[in-house]
Amino acid sequence: MSTAVLEINQLACQYGSQKIVNDVNLALDAGEIGCLLGPSGCGKTTTLRAIAGLEDISGGEILLHGTSASRKGFTLPTEQRQLGMVFQDHALFPHLSVADNIAFGLQHIEKAKRRARVTECLSLVHLSGMEKRMPHELSGGQQQRVALARALAPSPLLILLDEPFASLDLDLRRQLNLELASILRDAGTSTLIVTHDHEQAFTIADKVGVMAEGTLQQWGAPATLHREPNNKRVAEFIGLGTVLDAEQIESNGTEKKVRTVFGESVLTTEFHFDDTVHHVLIRPEQCTLHEVDNNEANATIESLLAQGSTFLCRVVADNGVIISVHADRQQGFHTGQRVRLSGPSGALTPIRN
Repeated sequence: MSTAVLEINQLACQYGSQKIVNDVNLALDAGEIGCLLGPSGCGKTTTLRAIAGLEDISGGEILLHGTSASRKGFTLPTEQRQLGMVFQDHALFPHLSVADNIAFGLQHIEKAKRRARVTECLSLVHLSGMEKRMPHELSGGQQQRVALARALAPSPLLILLDEPFASLDLDLRRQLNLELASILRDAGTSTLIVTHDHEQAFTIADKVGVMAEGTLQQWGAPATLHREPNNKRVAEFIGLGTVLDAEQIESNGTEKKVRTVFGESVLTTEFHFDDTVHHVLIRPEQCTLHEVDNNEANATIESLLAQGSTFLCRVVADNGVIISVHADRQQGFHTGQRVRLSGPSGALTPIRN
């Protein structure tokens, strides 16, 4: 028997004759946090709205706790789905206090229990003592935590979040990502988040799905996507490294080898599928940059992106390959600098197609 809180089987959505979502399949178990990741227009928000009952579906089925909530010709009303929803714009009632916003979905329970649940939810989102504040008196991050508390208050089966921190600055987003993971795990509520924020997805999720052009390219644990991306599109979108053309060559023993523009390399030991390998993934940490005299250089640094104590360098090799490489910021590299690129070292990750 399935333990999934949410099951989506062959989901399809369309507007008129235009397909927006096609053949999406995923499952989310009790207490799990899932993220749908993808560029604008890929169908992830339509999928979320279909789960919420805000979009009719043209094919497949959505099940909540094993019960059909949507199928072609049938849509269970949103208010009967036991869902909590949080959106990018918070959607707090401006004329209600924090406590009254949180209590909005609790009108069916007696006053004392309602007050206790509001206090509990405020503690959960680290806003104790702010019951009487009005929304305009809160920061953007605080408003979003109130919205989350309001969604959690009725103890829903599933929380849906649509780009919850997209309107906030980067530092605050990072802080709230960590807080969100802690809050959701303390609450024990299954959660599905739609986001284009790779860092958010890989920081807090138990399952990550990458969507493109209305289809779910891969759904699984973050470590699985990192170790075995299903295809070139997944690997490139989530920014794991550089995808290169590869030619599989005869190998001795158990090692499987490929040839790229950088020479021969072995494949990771996790390699287990039988397809012929045509692409491999080179991760930024597998190559190295060296300061050398100009006549020994074989690449040019095109751009630098600071990431803590390292730079993510976009490097154009003289053979035309553009590759991402991690470098220590203390090395003092700069845009336009000629460098020597060495690597890749270690085993490469095969890409299915």
